[in-house]
Amino acid sequence: WNRADGSCLQLVAFRNQPRAGATSLCSLGLGHHQFCSPRGHVRQELILMCWDRFVSDDLARLVPVAADYALDGHVALSPGRVLGPAGPLITGSGLQALLCLEPFLHHASFAVCTDTQPATEFIWLVPISVDEAREAANGHGVLLSRWEQDPSSTVRFRKSRTGKELR
Repeated sequence: WNRADGSCLQLVAFRNQPRAGATSLCSLGLGHHQFCSPRGHVRQELILMCWDRFVSDDLARLVPVAADYALDGHVALSPGRVLGPAGPLITGSGLQALLCLEPFLHHASFAVCTDTQPATEFIWLVPISVDEAREAANGHGVLLSRWEQDPSSTVRFRKSRTGKELR
């Protein structure tokens, strides 16, 4: 993916991450840019996780769409931010927005890479429905709590912020 400004973004896939049978799709190249955030300047890379059977080109195309949100204003995507809704993200799905979260399914050390200046944050992009987008607009903590209680939530391999695995 190439932007008119010359920015280049690649996507890498990590199989069996954060657990067996799942894939983490991660941007590579967004971190060349610095973004403004409440914590000062940061770099960011984006991650989208799904079960292996859902990996597709359509799903992978969501990462550059989210990157555009950050690049257009040079403002970091912050946990709790909702991108959209903007119609179906994937043909035939009811998912129409992306919720930005800390990547708490991965080991805690994965969330921020301090080897860069400024540090590089990883933001988890979670596809959500219009109803979930409305709910998250009032604070994503309530939505996360509901997901932790609901085994049929849109991402069944979520873990609670306390580390408890959900089934």
